[in-house]
Amino acid sequence: MCGKVSQIHTVSYSIIALQEMNLNFKYPPIFWAASRLMSESGSTEFLSEDLELLQDDEEHEIEQSSVNYFKMSSAIGKIKDYGVDVKPPHINDSSFTFKPVVEENTIYFGLKGLSRIGNKLIDEIIEKRPYNSLNDFLSKVRVNKIQATMLIKSGAFDSFGDRKQMLYEYCDLEADKKNRLTLQNAQRLIDLGFVPEELNHYTNLYKINKHLKKFFRFGDIIVPDDNIWQYVNNYDFDEIEQEETGELFFKVSQWEKYYKKEMEHIKSWIKKNHDELLERVNQAAVDELIEKYGKGDIAQWEMEALSTYNTYHELETPEYAEWLDKLNAVNFHDIPEEPEIEWQHENGAKKFRLYTIAGTAIGRDKMKKIAGILTPDGFLKCKVYRSTFNKFDRQIKLDGETEKSWFSKGTRLLLTGYRDGDNFRLKTYKSTSRQMIYKIDSPGLLINKRLGED
Repeated sequence: MCGKVSQIHTVSYSIIALQEMNLNFKYPPIFWAASRLMSESGSTEFLSEDLELLQDDEEHEIEQSSVNYFKMSSAIGKIKDYGVDVKPPHINDSSFTFKPVVEENTIYFGLKGLSRIGNKLIDEIIEKRPYNSLNDFLSKVRVNKIQATMLIKSGAFDSFGDRKQMLYEYCDLEADKKNRLTLQNAQRLIDLGFVPEELNHYTNLYKINKHLKKFFRFGDIIVPDDNIWQYVNNYDFDEIEQEETGELFFKVSQWEKYYKKEMEHIKSWIKKNHDELLERVNQAAVDELIEKYGKGDIAQWEMEALSTYNTYHELETPEYAEWLDKLNAVNFHDIPEEPEIEWQHENGAKKFRLYTIAGTAIGRDKMKKIAGILTPDGFLKCKVYRSTFNKFDRQIKLDGETEKSWFSKGTRLLLTGYRDGDNFRLKTYKSTSRQMIYKIDSPGLLINKRLGED
């Protein structure tokens, strides 16, 4: 019986060995690296979606499946440690999942890994290739602002030019620009603060008019309350009538006649400064889109779009690096793999030497109480005590404010503990001057308490 079992194992492993030899002989190593990356990131299921797109027969329905960013970031970190180059997604070459490119000896990030990019959009992107510019892409594929900016931020269009410039050009293209300005645009000019102070008398009248018509118009008359009368009385409008009850009112037609005459001052100012104002208003529209969709630097864009960093880690920038150095933060891989014992009691209790590291949270495993942390020198799993994990993982809502889990994607953290193999264990002692976990708000600013804590 033992001989039979041994023979069965021998044949099975021999077949696997022959298959691996065949793969190694016929295919470059980048295929093996991509295969490992797909397997460890949990994205092998997306291979079937890639194969679906190769079929010409009938239309297919692609089931929407989610990406495990915790596993994906871990897998990318490991493969990069072996010197394998993983590039951002490429709008013309990327598939659903990671794709090996033999000519460049690299792996392209899969479109499925992008935030806010669904399967149907990926299907359309692949179907309508190739693209020779961002504008060419926009003319072929229907995308909303969030999808377009996510693709730009991820680096998908890097072959067409500078990423920041393309995002600016996209915002310039999509901004709500005006061809001409009239009195109907007065509210916009007021909101932007473009109307000079000497016209405040008329801008206030504009606001009063909107308020009156919205809250105090009843058919063909306007009946202000005592509060609004104090503002109306600042103007020389004298077409005021009185009910038998003593209540004051005025006719809509009389008010509109007066209002139209007074607004000539605003109309005249707009006409006189039209071209300059039009340019400023349109630029403001562009700036508002950039403020909404283009905040942060390239590293922050990549974290938002890809849940990882491709260009550089934001904590590697000079302003962060210098400050973290003053805090004695070290690279995880510079810490000894085995915990260093600083003191040991005769009963076996040990005190380990502690280190401080900094990184960006990428997600968490709630069951195992593990946080995924992407540091400048790679991905690691941070093991956290249950009580500490629960404290910092919960979402807090208080007085209209919301604070997400400190382990949610993109949160920068300063952590104290010790290394245990490939993991980092949070730990402090009574004599430790630093707590286990801080949120990094900006260079020089640490947050040590959750929302609502004293």
